Amino acid sequence: MMLTFIASMCHSFIAETVTENRNKDNPSAISKHAGYYSACMLYAASLISNVVAPPLVYVLGLRFSLFLGAFFYAIYMSAFFHLTSWYLYSGAIADGLVSGLMWTAVGQYMTLNSNERTVGRNSSLMYMIIMSGTLWGGVFLVVMFGSKSDRDISLSTQYILYSVFTAVSLLGGLIFLMLPNPPEDRNEKKKLDDDQPRNHWGEVLEELYKSARLVITFDFLLIAIPSAFTGIELSFWVGVYPTSLSFTKSFSMNTNVMIALNCISVGLGELLGGLIFGVFGKKQTSVGRYPFMWLGTALSIVAYIAIWLNIPGPASFEETYEISVIHPNIALALICGFLLGFFDCCINSMIYPYISVQFEGQTKQAFALSKFFHSALSAVCLFYGSVFSIQVQLSILLVGTIISSISYTYGERRYHAKQRRFILESESSGRPLAQTISSISSDSFHKL
Repeated sequence: MMLTFIASMCHSFIAETVTENRNKDNPSAISKHAGYYSACMLYAASLISNVVAPPLVYVLGLRFSLFLGAFFYAIYMSAFFHLTSWYLYSGAIADGLVSGLMWTAVGQYMTLNSNERTVGRNSSLMYMIIMSGTLWGGVFLVVMFGSKSDRDISLSTQYILYSVFTAVSLLGGLIFLMLPNPPEDRNEKKKLDDDQPRNHWGEVLEELYKSARLVITFDFLLIAIPSAFTGIELSFWVGVYPTSLSFTKSFSMNTNVMIALNCISVGLGELLGGLIFGVFGKKQTSVGRYPFMWLGTALSIVAYIAIWLNIPGPASFEETYEISVIHPNIALALICGFLLGFFDCCINSMIYPYISVQFEGQTKQAFALSKFFHSALSAVCLFYGSVFSIQVQLSILLVGTIISSISYTYGERRYHAKQRRFILESESSGRPLAQTISSISSDSFHKL
């Protein structure tokens, strides 16, 4: 997974800069905002993918679903060998149409290799490993840009970058095929005799029906809000913020190197977050995960305020020499990247175990729906990223992070209250405790 994300993160950080540079060379070939537009199309297409992902993952299997995600990402990367609008946008849409399979399979694979005690640790470590691609990708970009004085990304440099990205994506896909099979999902009871015929269309319709029932429950709505917000915050730190650094020409260094250093800073924040939440995995189970959510929220608010002070408004969509409240400061910009990475790890490390525990037996549907809302808001953010000033986007992030943390806190406290109630009922009725706990996650699903 890390290999695929080395390519993914590096590309996302430089995509808008690359398309803006190629637009200077040939305005008729590509829009200067094609980086934003292609990413927007990718996430919009993934809305469809996330709807049908649970039954398709069920039929195709986890490993092949992961492979398809990496393979089509390589196809998308290859569009940058000869940048034209139709090839770039077609590649983005094709990748989006299979990306839901990969993310649903990632969540399900992690769940099948975890239990309620280890899921917090495993999700943190998984996300840390995935996002460490940001760190190593940043090191690669420093090597590529560090010796160059040109503030534009040359065509020859672009060819080298995307040759590496495409190769790394394909290698990641091959590794997915070699993953060991996860333990059998005991909750879904999928044991079938070898000679028993399978009605795949019936299975597909059943999985879609499960998703439709789950999405209208109040318990899922509470996690859908922070899931949707992850789309906004991811699109900001992956697309909008690096582009703003690149377009802020009043920095005292090559802004392409700034992108690379910011990539490293974000990666370090992700790694630290993964280590902290992995080490305190058991503590999350005992005291709850929402205090960690609020820790990340507080740090993200600090980052939003600092970015507002440091980066000029138009930098999100055009090159500018303007000054914001203070003169653009390199160290402050990199610290903000670190805080954004830490918060991203925090919120995702809290969502994965929340879904795995609260929707046990329905994890494929829950992860797919979570990514559906994530993709929807990602597409929206990348669309307005080329229009709104960075201050407007920071205001949206500020409101969104507070609302998301409130929703997450209420959802988790509601789950634990339900858990305590069921335990008391089991003690009074003499029902086995294990049977009681396993019934909690599906309670709201069945009582519609």
